Amino acid sequence: MYRRNWQTSYDSWKKRLNDAQNEDGLSLAPYEEQWRLMDTVHQRCVLEASEEQQGRINSTAEEPSRRFGHGLPGSGKTQVMKWLADYFQEVWGWRPGVQFVFLAPLNSMASRINGSTVHSWAEVEWRKAGPKGGMHIQMGNKNGDMSSMAAKMELCRWLFIDEVEAVGAEILGAMEQHIS
Repeated sequence: MYRRNWQTSYDSWKKRLNDAQNEDGLSLAPYEEQWRLMDTVHQRCVLEASEEQQGRINSTAEEPSRRFGHGLPGSGKTQVMKWLADYFQEVWGWRPGVQFVFLAPLNSMASRINGSTVHSWAEVEWRKAGPKGGMHIQMGNKNGDMSSMAAKMELCRWLFIDEVEAVGAEILGAMEQHIS
């Protein structure tokens, strides 16, 4: 599951980010707070890789890992997600939508991070009342086969929600129920 040379890949990835410059020669490197979050993610990935290699999966008191990254608008939260997508692919060889998932409340937000909407990915049904009655959209596998959410979660290690403040508590609750 893990690449054997993840440390070399990580060092190369981190150097590339730190050396990045725009066309005017100004640094595009992550700042300290961004690195703190990305280093926390990296440390967790290293822990999981070590556990897997030693046959001790989920054996530490650090289970599960839940993190919350926040900041003012324009502070670089979405950029961190883009860097993390690159990190997961380059360092660990993971695929978006399989081992890591990026979600957002609206299509326009989801497209900025190459992700999905919370509703569609988490298979949260929605209802809309209109002047001529209501509309009800049900999602997911209803024919008795394996749950489509179980299939999505089988290899998923990281789930990120950009602009989470725009997702209602009811929707987050339904999503948590579906992924549990």
